Amino acid sequence: MSALSGLFADWYWEMDGQLRLTQTSPEFAEKTGLDPADDFWEHNRRSLEHHEPFRDFEIQRFAPGGRSVWLSLSAVPVFEQDIFKGYRGVGRNITAQKRGDQLLRLEHAVARALAQATGVADGLRSGLRAICDFEGWDYGRCFRVDPASGEIGFELGWFAREPSTEQFLSRSRALWAEGKPVFAKAPREAATGAFATFAFPAVAQGRTIGLLAFSGHRAGEPDERLNEAAQAIGSLFGQFLQRRHAEESLRASEARFRSLTHLSSDFFWESDAEHRLTSIVHGPSYGSAQLARGILGKQP
Repeated sequence: MSALSGLFADWYWEMDGQLRLTQTSPEFAEKTGLDPADDFWEHNRRSLEHHEPFRDFEIQRFAPGGRSVWLSLSAVPVFEQDIFKGYRGVGRNITAQKRGDQLLRLEHAVARALAQATGVADGLRSGLRAICDFEGWDYGRCFRVDPASGEIGFELGWFAREPSTEQFLSRSRALWAEGKPVFAKAPREAATGAFATFAFPAVAQGRTIGLLAFSGHRAGEPDERLNEAAQAIGSLFGQFLQRRHAEESLRASEARFRSLTHLSSDFFWESDAEHRLTSIVHGPSYGSAQLARGILGKQP
């Protein structure tokens, strides 16, 4: 059985008529890091109780250290003289596939958020929120990197959730529901615990122009696939920041130009390739807007 199942699955398993797991091949613990004694069936209980076959039933579990593991299970019921004797099945570890799909969706969500942004703040908040939602971080921040000194400065942040505060407010409902103030001092060990921060650079044209930092209470470290995806996501943020910075610089330059023309002239004008007047802007010291009426679109 083990040799046969190895051709199309990672491990095999058996279950008795009382739906108790009776056998699991040694490859299960080796390939998943999970305890086979755990109950994997709460979401598939109906199929088991009705003695129905099932295929590619997907479940998510967490290994020691908080690592997420996805399993795909398939099985057929076993009968002897029409009496149900249990199940025989196989399983596959599909964590890499599920994680790859999740991070691809994350990259698309970030790209969409930045492309649809109406400004720098809107784009950064939307992008940070997408990463927090997908990866379960409590909050994310963006820092700008000074190109001359290399010093970092806070740009913008987005807070997804704050579990400790929410738990405290839930516990103290009886007081604040009566209009009374509430206060709690966090235990000293809460400052350490499972709180973690993960950061990666925002890069444009091979230069780090920003840093993206995410913090929260997590049990495990970011996996290798997230570290790889961070390069692509950091590039998206870097291009966005660089493009927006260039647009802001251009707008500032145009504003300075207009202010100078107001100081040095009564008005300035523009024309197209056929010498038709396309724009006339008058300064505060010159007449009224009636200057442009009747002559826009005409040649001198």
